[in-house]
Parts: sequence; structure tokens; C-alpha cells
Amino acid sequence: MVEGGERVHLVDSLNVTVGLGLLVRIAARMRDEGCSAAEIVAKIEELRSRVRLIAFVQTLKYLKMGGRISGSAAVLGTMLGISPVVAVVDGEVKSVGKVKGRQKILEYTLDFIRQYPIDTGYSVVFPHSCAHDMARAYQEKISRAFGLSGSSMSELGAVIGTHVGPGCYGIGYIERARPEKKED
Repeated sequence: MVEGGERVHLVDSLNVTVGLGLLVRIAARMRDEGCSAAEIVAKIEELRSRVRLIAFVQTLKYLKMGGRISGSAAVLGTMLGISPVVAVVDGEVKSVGKVKGRQKILEYTLDFIRQYPIDTGYSVVFPHSCAHDMARAYQEKISRAFGLSGSSMSELGAVIGTHVGPGCYGIGYIERARPEKKED
């Protein structure tokens, strides 16, 4: 419909916020390196299923206000000091677990990264919503544990930030490619 429309390529990233940002950075870098649009599309479509993003929600107030959890679940979770773990799964932000306390957040992250190893050829981002100090301490611990250098921090966008409220933080990265299994 638009002049030059053949140069427009639509790609469903299957991601939001930080995951989408990771893919955009890769696409921009490939563009700057002189890759064709077709090469960029193929790479983004290959990588989109390897984006990993987990975050730890510190207050249940905003999940309750947004209708994501019931009032009774919010009260009980707050009393017990439980932090929901959210992740992008099949293109949707979903609750994938619960932890209690900062040490459990660290343990959950370490286990998650061991299960889905980081591809250090791509950026690692530590997103947060008004939780700079907690996110910085988290970033330092995770970076030290996995020998990461050059990671960055990012403020969560308004849409996701509205759902999770202040105090949320986590990690986003591209998972290392898994070797293809050989058929017997």
C-alpha cells in the first residue's frame, strides 16, 4: 500500500519490552554490518524463541489492581512475603513461579540460567521498575556468578511497569543455541 512497501518486513518477535529490545539491537547491528533485510529477518526469527526474560515482582498490589491475581491471593502473598516470578512464554507474560526472599531470587535465577545458558555473543540486560539499587546488586551477583561483562540495565516500559509496579527487577538475554539432536 505504500511506495517502497517491499522493503518492509514484519516479524512477530514473540516478545515484549526487554526481549523485543534485545532483538531490535541485534537487527540494528546487523543492518550496520551491511546485512540484507532477508538475512536480518531470518536471524531474528531464529533468535526469537531463544529470548529469555524473567523478573521478580516485589509488590502484589499492582497485579491485584490489574486483575492478574485475586484480592485474597494478594493479601496472602503479601503476608508471606512471596514474589511472583514472571517470564515471557510463547509470546505472553506469564507467572512461572514464586519465591520468598532475595536469596531465593538469586537461587532461582542461577538455576534458570543453568537450564537456559546465556549466549554471551549477545547483550544481557537487567530490567527494573524503579528498583535501580536492587537491580544493580542483582546484576553484580549474576554477572560475577557467570563471568558476564558489559551487561546493561534498563528501566521497564510503562505498560509492563504498570502491571508489575515498582520494585520489579530481572534479567533478559538470548539463550545459547542447543546442539541439534541426531536421529538414531
